[in-house]
Amino acid sequence: MKCPKDKSSHLSASRLSSGLDASHCPTCAGYWISALQYEEWQTQQTEFEKPPAISDVVGQVVTGVPALQDGNAGLCPECSSYLKRARVDTQPSFYLDRCPNCNGIWLDQGEWEALGKLGLGAKIPHLFSSQWQLHAR
Repeated sequence: MKCPKDKSSHLSASRLSSGLDASHCPTCAGYWISALQYEEWQTQQTEFEKPPAISDVVGQVVTGVPALQDGNAGLCPECSSYLKRARVDTQPSFYLDRCPNCNGIWLDQGEWEALGKLGLGAKIPHLFSSQWQLHAR
């Protein structure tokens, strides 16, 4: 599979956190998580039963984001669909990418760590909900 942001690099097998396998780009340091891998990992998470309220996330200061590639559109490395973007309204704000066809997730460098600090690592699909994105606009 090729990196959706640095289209010349090939993704290699990696692990984001305990039990969550991903594919890593050695050039841009981003991660691709297949929908199946994420869903399996997500069902094992009990820490975050309910996603944090939007108001608890908006304006929080996060370090390490956005990556230089955050502004680049990407194609899904699995099915070649254009990735859909969801804004996370922190300081600074950043965008997550997800395939609307196969539901795989692309994380630019530093985004996984930021999601963990915000309590959103196990709730990425929630960030793509119309309620969340309406508030982000």
